[in-house]
Amino acid sequence: MNHTAHPPARAATRAGTDTETFSLSCLGARVDVTSTVAGLRSAATRAFSPMFAVGPRGGDAPVRLRLRTRTALPAPSDSAPRLRLDHDGPWLYVLDRTSDTTVVLKCADDPRQATLLITATPRTGDVLVETGPHQDGHTALLRFLSFAVGAQLHAHGTPWLHCSGVARDDCAVLILGPSGSGKSTLAFLAATRAGYDFLSDDTMLLDEDDPHGSIRAVGWPRRVGIGVSALAGHPALRRLESAALRRHAGPLGKLDTRDSRPWTREGRSRIFLDPHELTSLTGARITAGARPAALVLAEAVRDLEGWSVEPVAQPDLWRAEPLITGARQRHVVDYLGLLPRSGPPPAPRLGLLDRIAQLPCVRVRYGPQVNERFPEFWAEVTGRAGFPSGKARAAGTPGADR
Repeated sequence: MNHTAHPPARAATRAGTDTETFSLSCLGARVDVTSTVAGLRSAATRAFSPMFAVGPRGGDAPVRLRLRTRTALPAPSDSAPRLRLDHDGPWLYVLDRTSDTTVVLKCADDPRQATLLITATPRTGDVLVETGPHQDGHTALLRFLSFAVGAQLHAHGTPWLHCSGVARDDCAVLILGPSGSGKSTLAFLAATRAGYDFLSDDTMLLDEDDPHGSIRAVGWPRRVGIGVSALAGHPALRRLESAALRRHAGPLGKLDTRDSRPWTREGRSRIFLDPHELTSLTGARITAGARPAALVLAEAVRDLEGWSVEPVAQPDLWRAEPLITGARQRHVVDYLGLLPRSGPPPAPRLGLLDRIAQLPCVRVRYGPQVNERFPEFWAEVTGRAGFPSGKARAAGTPGADR
């Protein structure tokens, strides 16, 4: 049933602004962008590269976005239907819904976050996104750009893995485990203390060159969550304390990294870095993708002395909750109906996960002592997992290129 609820009156857009055009692409998904929001392309490059390729607009992308500011946005209407994609996410007010047009006002509870007015033409991929002239709209717009790419990948049946990863010489170590098992910690420390390239934190995509080709693990751009306990003795600790991190709206000040603080999920304290903050402050390097070569089933144990590494002959990956499905994919589901539909979306290509399960695998339990002995610890983990031998690059220095 179509619904119409007082579509917003048009307001003049701001004049005299420069227009940027660019594209974002990942695994065949592509978005063309035309924007008059100052500095958006630069912000997109910092936030998404190298996981998304940022290049010139091609003109034939499945999704085409126009982004701009306007002098005034409509206020949320109590009579308009509204919904949330998750319990603490922004409200979506449906201002107009017909077979030809969908108009949604996206409002966050946090007044610091920009409101977006989204006007979409269903099944065509054409979208106009507007934000207010006095709002810092970059964060909200970047999330929408990420959604526009992710919706295409979701529609293609691309498998999304709940894992972190690092790589060396185009070979990847995938770190799996339930939430709070220490995946992010191991990936961060391997990238900043053991000379590996960072792939992704908590979310990974799987793809293959052809039905019988090699599998690629591709990172998804998102902020990196780091448990404060993992920073004990870290060479970048002082830089992280003094930097004005975007997610935290300023310097953190002195962090309590004592080993007595919680090491696992319950009660833990974390900081969050954007990808470009990770590279500039720690010297880590980020790579867009690599060929999976080994699996690590992680478990962080607060009171464990040292660590243990055990080979796993036939890993039960399902116990590690590897797939991101259902409500956990809410941020990439095409709720605007942008893409043409000829039937239900394809199921994830689970055969790729079966092939991943054949890789060498180890189960790792570790405690806080790995901070001071991480290169030794990680060499044992990757050696027991049969990871291809070779010399890892030296850990980077702050400001190194990606």
